[in-house]
Amino acid sequence: MAVVAGAAVGFVSAAAAASWAGSPPAPGYCWYYTDADRTKGFWDVCPK
Repeated sequence: MAVVAGAAVGFVSAAAAASWAGSPPAPGYCWYYTDADRTKGFWDVCPK
């Protein structure tokens, strides 16, 4: 799992995150959230 400035709590699909995080930077990316509300985080490659 990707880590940026601390550990990721989990991830959601691009479709689920797009409403609050905007569009993913490239196909195959998921939103890794860093807070329990799933509102703060970062885009990174989805797990396989």
